Amino acid sequence: MAWAVLASAAWGTAPEPAWQPTSDGASVVDPLRKLVWDRCVHGQRWNGQTCEGAVVLLSHAEGMALAGERNTSGGKGCRLPSVPELQAMAVVSAASAASKGKKTELFPADAAVWRWSGTRIVNTATVNQYNYGNVMAGRNNDNAVRVDVLHGWAVDVTTGDARKDVTKRTRLPVQLVCTP
Repeated sequence: MAWAVLASAAWGTAPEPAWQPTSDGASVVDPLRKLVWDRCVHGQRWNGQTCEGAVVLLSHAEGMALAGERNTSGGKGCRLPSVPELQAMAVVSAASAASKGKKTELFPADAAVWRWSGTRIVNTATVNQYNYGNVMAGRNNDNAVRVDVLHGWAVDVTTGDARKDVTKRTRLPVQLVCTP
């Protein structure tokens, strides 16, 4: 994050506005992207100082359903965050932790660092029509461009690393993001 501030000063642009907790403390506002993050992962609640309770691990489909339920009950546009949004959260969390010399207060950490993303995987690779595996599976360049329905993106919120090879049945924490 320090390099972003230095780079923005060198290029004459303003640094990214600081993320701030909401007045009740249960959410964190990203003013640049105009997003409101749940401060705790699903299953936990903000007690005024930290997140408490047991983390509920969900499959990708259960995470998407949770966002849909939240939209119905709360009237907000809630969803699973995109990969870049989760990576931005990781950067902000790391900068907050480094500046305080302790665990971040914006997003209290839990043992599970990977989070589900709502970003879809689209396979656009060309198919080698002479590859035996492609021939046997019936893959060709006409049907190779498709949305991968078996795998999803997950992001490590401590490092920002992203993986697109996580099976959607895998149970991971969900941290929703909403538009105000």
